[in-house]
Amino acid sequence: MRLVAFGCSNTYGLALPQEFIDDEVPLTSKYAWAAVLSNRLGVECVNKGIPGASNKLISHMISNTPLYSTDIVVVLWSYIDRWCVIENLKYNEHHPAINYSIAPWLSDKRSKYYYKLIYNETDHQLDTNYRIDYANLYFNSKGIRHYQSSCDSIDHPLLFDIKFQELRKIDKASDNLHAGIKAHKAMAEEFYKRIIL
Repeated sequence: MRLVAFGCSNTYGLALPQEFIDDEVPLTSKYAWAAVLSNRLGVECVNKGIPGASNKLISHMISNTPLYSTDIVVVLWSYIDRWCVIENLKYNEHHPAINYSIAPWLSDKRSKYYYKLIYNETDHQLDTNYRIDYANLYFNSKGIRHYQSSCDSIDHPLLFDIKFQELRKIDKASDNLHAGIKAHKAMAEEFYKRIIL
């Protein structure tokens, strides 16, 4: 049995202490909520969190990750104002999402023009809702237990609120932006309570 977690840097555990393979390839942090939750459940952890990921990229990862009926899947959807251009059907998880990203914090030409000329919050909210619906249908069609929440204020009936915005304030990671070790532990506990119901 595995816990498979999808999300952005808030799932990956960005800026938490982490280990490396051959001193080069970073592993997701053992302090990230996904690892803490898998330990609590006594199952293997597969953390598919991608720093900088949009909901579009998270949806793409869900579609391209081998999943089994014995898996427990948890999705922590990202912020609705992010976007990406998928240039390769097979995403390499060690290749930074930033190369695909269109985001309000980026200063590249593509991002600037996207937010100036194309971005619409309602359109992004609708797109995210469709992706949540798709994930639900996809997991159900495979008989996979799944739980979906968000680190943004996405209003969708399939999501349950883990109170992410409150929990992330418990402590900060080394970048002083992302949630720290105690905050990730609290998030894991919120997911755990939901899973064992």
